[in-house]
Amino acid sequence: MGISVLKTGYFRINEPSVIHQLFDEELVAINLATGAYHALPGVAGEVLLLMGSAGCSIEEIAPGLAAKYAVPLDIVEGDLEQFFSQLQKQSIVVATDVRPQSIPVPSLSVQAQLAPYAAPRVESYDDLMGLVLLDPVHDVGAAGWPNVAPAAVAANELEADGFVRLRCRFAGPNVIFERFDTETVAMNLATGSYYSLSGAAEDVFLLLPMEPTTWEIRNALARKYSVEQTELEEALQRYFRELTDGGLIVREPVVDEATDRELELGSADAKGEVPTPFVAPTLETFAQPTFDTPAIPVEQGMGEPSEALAFDPFLPRRYGLRSRDLFYSIASTEIVAADREFGVYFKLNEPASDVFRLLARGTDVDGIMASLKGKYDIPSHSLRASLMLLLFNLKKLRLIRDASSDSSGLAGQALPDDRRALVPFPGFDVAIHRDLADLLLAFNAAPPVLPKPQLAQARQFIQLLDAYFQATVEVTTIAEGLYSIAEQTVRIRCAGGGQTAELLRAFSHLKVNSSESVATGTALTIHAWNRGAAEPGLLLDMALSRFYDAWSEICGPRGEFLGMHGGPIAAIYHPGPDTLSIVDLESGNAYYLGRGEEPLPFWELSSPFRHILHPWFASRSLQYTHAGAVGGLNGGVLLAGKGGAGKSTTSLLCASAGMLYAGDDYCLTDAGTGRVFSLYNTAKLKGPDDLDRVPGLRGLSYNSDSFEQGGMGKGTFCLSDLWPEQMVAALPVRAIVLPVVTSGVDSYLTPCSSGDALLALVPSTVAQLPQVTDADCDRLAELTAKLPVFHLYLGSDLDQIPRLLRDLVV
Repeated sequence: MGISVLKTGYFRINEPSVIHQLFDEELVAINLATGAYHALPGVAGEVLLLMGSAGCSIEEIAPGLAAKYAVPLDIVEGDLEQFFSQLQKQSIVVATDVRPQSIPVPSLSVQAQLAPYAAPRVESYDDLMGLVLLDPVHDVGAAGWPNVAPAAVAANELEADGFVRLRCRFAGPNVIFERFDTETVAMNLATGSYYSLSGAAEDVFLLLPMEPTTWEIRNALARKYSVEQTELEEALQRYFRELTDGGLIVREPVVDEATDRELELGSADAKGEVPTPFVAPTLETFAQPTFDTPAIPVEQGMGEPSEALAFDPFLPRRYGLRSRDLFYSIASTEIVAADREFGVYFKLNEPASDVFRLLARGTDVDGIMASLKGKYDIPSHSLRASLMLLLFNLKKLRLIRDASSDSSGLAGQALPDDRRALVPFPGFDVAIHRDLADLLLAFNAAPPVLPKPQLAQARQFIQLLDAYFQATVEVTTIAEGLYSIAEQTVRIRCAGGGQTAELLRAFSHLKVNSSESVATGTALTIHAWNRGAAEPGLLLDMALSRFYDAWSEICGPRGEFLGMHGGPIAAIYHPGPDTLSIVDLESGNAYYLGRGEEPLPFWELSSPFRHILHPWFASRSLQYTHAGAVGGLNGGVLLAGKGGAGKSTTSLLCASAGMLYAGDDYCLTDAGTGRVFSLYNTAKLKGPDDLDRVPGLRGLSYNSDSFEQGGMGKGTFCLSDLWPEQMVAALPVRAIVLPVVTSGVDSYLTPCSSGDALLALVPSTVAQLPQVTDADCDRLAELTAKLPVFHLYLGSDLDQIPRLLRDLVV
């Protein structure tokens, strides 16, 4: 009687098509290609975990199972043969070569008592086929979502003369390659490894897009190279193992008996040339960077999951949120997250938000399952498959990391139990937005090591700046004023005249006289000047020269002046307008130093001192917010949305119709009192079409780069010059309104969720504030939780828009 092929063969999990997750009761495996998911309870799940990343044979694991469960070895072997046959039929495992010697034989977890033995079995389901094939994590836009995964092929094993006939294909979309003049470079994005391929190694790789069989590859190389068949087959077997171990290819049994194709490689025999000498193919590692190495040093344990992370596969997995440059706000049932590292932002529906909240608490997979089962009406096996797919996608998006080895966490916490009955499960949904990448992404490469802020040296630098400003005042003119911003007196002093003095114009509606500020005193003093107005002292001149010469090395990813930025001091360099902004939160002094000779761009004139006002008012629990605000005597609305959403047009139409105006693009919000405070009296319009809607502003833009003056920038308008009676310092907020441009005639309001409000507020606000923290997101979430939210669909009948908003706040 012959030895069973199944018994002596090696198998591995069919990755990356198959993903698996251990839950409290069983292991669940999903085949992403077919959409089927499978429950493997008890011994079945244990066997799959024993396979690990390298695979195993029945001969390796049967003795351990027999000893652990006190079952005769021949019974265990027979059960495993049937079990592995099931796994192959469901494409959960595939045949592989012998285990790499560097990976040890798997061992069973130790238990104090023997568990009852039951023959391993696979329970297969396809009732969530649509859920698995249609990725719950999808891009917003016309990118073709949902995207259906390619169908998988059933497998049968065929062998001949020791050289196994297997189908070869790329291991997944994580494998990319590019052909150059002398070589092909292949990369595995999942591991960060990439390889230089030439000669026969390159020839094999270039055949892979055709998904050839091993025989087709062998025959193609035999026609091109001068080599004996035995030598060629042995060399190819080694090379196939290297490609497999590198995660570049998978080999699967061929499903039919079709004749092998004759694949050409520019073969020598077809041209009548002498065959090329053969050099055994091998993978030459060109480099092996780790993509999960952060550009900015982070706290230990943070960053991306590491493949080398040690964890017990028999324990429930725990994941944690990535902490670096990921900011999120929680609405009542939804979450909006902004990822500044990768330039995307997300909106999670209620079930996905539930999982996100539980992950933030450190809850393990079983704890998440228990919480979701207590809220949603869905079969347990379906919920496990859905959760597993969501976690898989969140890991691909790098929103979560493996935290199984963390000792901290609140694994026992669950969702609030405030429901009397289970609710229907709508499925997980994570919408990805990529339209703010230019704003969200860093503009400067981070240095390898971030220096800690040196407070003493920072204060010395500030003293030199203060002396420089005073010296500038002595030799030039000064324009200054006192302004009541969010009921705090802010003194702004602009030395040197010219455009520097123009910065005051945006605050003219908030100006107060000195007697009005005596009661409260000056909270913040901003000193603004240009370096060309006077010469700094020797020490400061040397320091500034070094800074400007090497700012990209001295500054962080968003202009943070490293060594100074941190604690009570915020220091930001903006290379666009060439300005350095520093504020000392303890002394209440701030400095805004320009260097360039070019006129300031429109955004700097229309909304100056952003990098000073944000940290200053944030320290007083007020939020610098990317939004406009208009209203009436009974209150106002916050107009939120990314650039181009219609905030400015709506704000100006309301102001021209006699409504109160607090801003078109930026303002301060107080979540505690539900008020909005004006920052700037300016408004910005893109071009002549906008002026057609508000003709009263034609010819009044005052920035030199305005489209009205032949420039490429927006036009900046000072509304307090035109409508002084409409300017207002503060308004109670009655609603949040999200403008949406339409092609219709009529305008109308429809209610929407606080999650929609966060989607309009959080990403664009976070993108424009280098010093943003979690507290900024929390303040925005608190504000949206208190207010009704509406979409305002903007039609071409412009007179309707102010009437709708006026009626809303009556």
